[in-house]
Amino acid sequence: MPLPNEQPDATRHACSLLLHGADNLLGMIIKARHGPSLARFLEELNHLRPDRTVVSASAADDVFFGGIDVSATLHAGHVVTQEGVLARASLMVVTSAQLLDAQKAARLVIFLQGMDKAPPIILIDESADDEENIPDILERYCAFRTLLTEQHLLALKIQKPWRPQLIENDRCLPVSQEQLVLATTIPIQFGLDDPRWGLFLLHAARCQASLRGADDVKLDDFEEVASLIIANRANKLPEEQDTAKPEVEDSEPSADSKPQQQEDLSPQDILVDAIKSAMPEIMLANLQQQNMQQSNGKSGRGPAKTGNRRGAPRPPRQANGHKDRGIHLGKTLANAAPWQRSRRATGITRPHEGPIILPDDLALRRYAQESDRLVIFGVDASGSSAMARLAEVKGAVEQLLGQAYIHRDHVALVSFRGQDADLLLPATRSLVQTKKKLAGMLGGGGTPLATGMAACRQEALRARRQGLTALVVLLTDGRANVARDGSANRDQAKEDAS
Repeated sequence: MPLPNEQPDATRHACSLLLHGADNLLGMIIKARHGPSLARFLEELNHLRPDRTVVSASAADDVFFGGIDVSATLHAGHVVTQEGVLARASLMVVTSAQLLDAQKAARLVIFLQGMDKAPPIILIDESADDEENIPDILERYCAFRTLLTEQHLLALKIQKPWRPQLIENDRCLPVSQEQLVLATTIPIQFGLDDPRWGLFLLHAARCQASLRGADDVKLDDFEEVASLIIANRANKLPEEQDTAKPEVEDSEPSADSKPQQQEDLSPQDILVDAIKSAMPEIMLANLQQQNMQQSNGKSGRGPAKTGNRRGAPRPPRQANGHKDRGIHLGKTLANAAPWQRSRRATGITRPHEGPIILPDDLALRRYAQESDRLVIFGVDASGSSAMARLAEVKGAVEQLLGQAYIHRDHVALVSFRGQDADLLLPATRSLVQTKKKLAGMLGGGGTPLATGMAACRQEALRARRQGLTALVVLLTDGRANVARDGSANRDQAKEDAS
């Protein structure tokens, strides 16, 4: 059976980096169901760090944060407090971390941030794919997120024993300006806009370089750690680049210059490919499908056009001299990053020490213009429908209402019978209110089909003026017998309705 895209040693690697740079990397999340693979990893961690503290997420608050020691207080006759495990732990392992509620998770993060030297924390997420994950505040606190499945067990057994190299008195290795830009832009391309992901990437790359005994940080260090931070957190896939941007050269490229050109153009692509290759296959397929749906405009809402509200951000586009909208910083830096070395080599300078950005690098921020959808139900409540079929019509409308509610559409209800058509319910999202109006709808009389259709059309035009996309659902037997002028003229009624 083939292993998942993420290598089984990734969890070991991330844990080694965490133990080496706990002050900056803070913690890690391991997605693993309870089973042999997780037991094997925890056993190895126990041999490596016997001083680690393991506690379940379901433990009481005073176990985590401390509080009043009831038995000691009763014995001493005055209040006696006790420390929680967080205050005395050197390495904290929290099992079943998905059971932490938002309030307890927030208190946990605040407590750790308030400590002079907080212990590194390892959160074991044992939830199934369809269950709730750990709270977002803890997700943002931890640098790494890895995946450990039962398919990794055999690979863990055949690998050499886990003995990470721990270096004392670590020093902060320098990084270049290009590496700073790279660490800033890569997380943004995968939908992680919080600046902390770029900082985590820098700190992890420094730790990786330190563990291999280097004096500076290389691209290989970023490649080793990027997937540990981003691969299992990505919200989107980077925009595909159709063509490479041409660069003006002083002379024709020779065979010896090809490796140098590849080195200039490849860092960003190398990291993106490394992260994609480490993503679980299901997650990668879902993100690819999400990108396709967004590009095709498929959703439960109305079409992507100028509407009544601004939608989600769309991929930025080149400014091409236009600056009437906001500049997309991440995409602009991503466009400029591969060309920094060649631009400095050709003598292009700037009065500051930052990256060299040319007008062709500028990218505009764009947003999809989405319009909410209004579903207008035109219900025939005439005598020909009311007696035997009105109940069936109401049942059909309720099913359609359920579908509209799932997509968060607005709904309106128009009833026509006798000589008139009535707007029983203006545009609303209240499913309960719509069902009440539908249940109280009266039946009987003629079928003014043309009048009902005109009322639905008028409501649709009003919705369009408000920026909504209107959809009319007409439920009738089609036996029109009341004309637009209110007369009982069957022939005229059919002509008016046609």
